[in-house]
Amino acid sequence: MRHISILLAGLLLVTAACTLSAAPTDTPPTAVVSLPTDTPRAAQPPTQTPAPTNTPAGSSGGNITCTPRADWPTVYVVVSGDTLASIARRANSTVNELTAGNCLSNPNAINAGQQLRLPRPPQAAPPPTATFPPTSQPVGGVSVSASISGDAGFMQLLRGETVTLTWTDPPAGLWRASFVLAQGGVVQTIAEDTNPADGISVSWTVLAGLNGQQLMANGRFFEGSAVAYSYPLNVSSAPPKGQGCEVSSTAGSTLTIYNQPDYNSGIFATAASGQYYEVLGRSLNGWYAVEAGGIPNVPPIMRLKWIPVDMPLYGRGLCAGLPPEPQPGQTATFSNTIVGISVDYPMGWSAVARDNFITLSAPGGGTTFEVTFGEAGMTRPPQEEAAACKSASLCIGSRTILSEGPVTLSGGLVGYRLELSGDPVKGTTPAVYTFIILSSRNMVLRGFGDLSYYNPIANSVRPA
Repeated sequence: MRHISILLAGLLLVTAACTLSAAPTDTPPTAVVSLPTDTPRAAQPPTQTPAPTNTPAGSSGGNITCTPRADWPTVYVVVSGDTLASIARRANSTVNELTAGNCLSNPNAINAGQQLRLPRPPQAAPPPTATFPPTSQPVGGVSVSASISGDAGFMQLLRGETVTLTWTDPPAGLWRASFVLAQGGVVQTIAEDTNPADGISVSWTVLAGLNGQQLMANGRFFEGSAVAYSYPLNVSSAPPKGQGCEVSSTAGSTLTIYNQPDYNSGIFATAASGQYYEVLGRSLNGWYAVEAGGIPNVPPIMRLKWIPVDMPLYGRGLCAGLPPEPQPGQTATFSNTIVGISVDYPMGWSAVARDNFITLSAPGGGTTFEVTFGEAGMTRPPQEEAAACKSASLCIGSRTILSEGPVTLSGGLVGYRLELSGDPVKGTTPAVYTFIILSSRNMVLRGFGDLSYYNPIANSVRPA
């Protein structure tokens, strides 16, 4: 039995040995082990990358080795409101150039106080552009420290005077403010306030030749922001000296200048006819701020001195509503094609046509030239017309005939002329009558007052 047991044990050992050495081919080797996917792998040692030698403020550090451009001579300190694009424009550079030259990882992230290298000094920051968003609402207004006159948003300023412009009730927190003149789409910046925090106010010398321009203030809260602006004020001023309006009293009258625009304010100065004085502004009821140089004991510029608009005045230059003083060769023409007559008369005179006569009158009255006419197609010789007039008291009145005779006008018209004395009732100055036929009508050319005007007007009569 014992031998049998030993034999069986030996057979078991041999069998076990054979089992261990002959594993099936589809069983993976025990030396190859797959790790679970959630088991972390061993960390690899990091690659050592040297840090940039200069990391500007506002960048994130970055992973690129970079050295700022030490050869760029200008160091610029960023201020509030700056962008890299605005700095690049002012330094005649580009965003890419400044980004690379300053090792910036984010060109959109620069901070006030940060130092940047620039290839050249930057230009000063430009003032805000004077364009106004149509959806914005005006805030406040503009006041002017001195003016000649003002009414309902319109102001007449004294040319060449230095005044103070103030933006009243502006919005708070403006970065920069400007005062501009705008007209017809053209906007001109005239003054700038770079420190609006202490009130927006500037000095400005009034330009010559303003003609209803809109004076307004505008400002920005930071560079590139929307524009805030004020209500406009319409302003005017006299043209440059010698290009505006000069006035003189008409012949035989006196130029009177009052202290204020009121007849009861007292007379400031008077001047004889024929001497012209510049006026620097006007309103509906008169002329203001007389340039009174040449009047004895009167300073050259008189603020708010007044010449009434209804005073008999001649004007020269840009004097709307005033007749010019007649000068040789300066004439206007009246034509009436129904009557068939044209006549030239001094510039500035008035012309009135009625049923059977035309009256031409000098400014201020006293001198007239009249044309009276009969029915068309019914004529008789001018000498007979003159004889009929001499025998009619209504025609001659108390005048006496000084001389008479046939006359030929320079236009070729033939007539008969009567020169008459003055009439104590109708006028003390002499008169002249010339009888002619024109366009199949009898006509009488009559002159009264200053007869120096008579011959030039009479000689201009012609068919229309």
